[in-house]
Amino acid sequence: MAVMWKNGLAVGGMVVVAGLLAVTVPTTVSLARIDRGLQSSLQTTQELARVQSGVIENNRSLGPLLRAAQQMQRNLVQTQQVTEDLNRNIATIDQLNAATLRINQAIAGGAHGSANNLQAIASNLKSLDAATASLAKTLRSLDQLVAEDETGLAAMRAAADEMNAKVPGVTG
Repeated sequence: MAVMWKNGLAVGGMVVVAGLLAVTVPTTVSLARIDRGLQSSLQTTQELARVQSGVIENNRSLGPLLRAAQQMQRNLVQTQQVTEDLNRNIATIDQLNAATLRINQAIAGGAHGSANNLQAIASNLKSLDAATASLAKTLRSLDQLVAEDETGLAAMRAAADEMNAKVPGVTG
């Protein structure tokens, strides 16, 4: 009887161990799946945190970009004013050239009033000289504005490159 009891206890123990294995193996498999899912979720969350950090850094970089754009806008207004001055100077030079042409044609047509014609030519040449000097001044102003615009564009390009460098996967 003691042997049967031992055999019964051994069989019962094996049934309990088999039952425990039958319960723990699927549980372990499920826990392993959950662990893989949590690892994947953790990696995704870390990537999201990196992207959010890049966006926050880019938002900080928008200030210099905005300031550069505002400076460019001010420079464009100045450029427009200088261009308008340039157009007025060119129109004045064109009018003076037309007047000189008429005088030259009058001289070619006859020698009457040549003293008056020469005086008118001298007067027109003085006006032409003043208009040319004004044009040169306007062109120097325009050159300066173009140089400032180039600096502003370089600052905007640098700010945009800096923003792009802070976001994973974005290239300039």
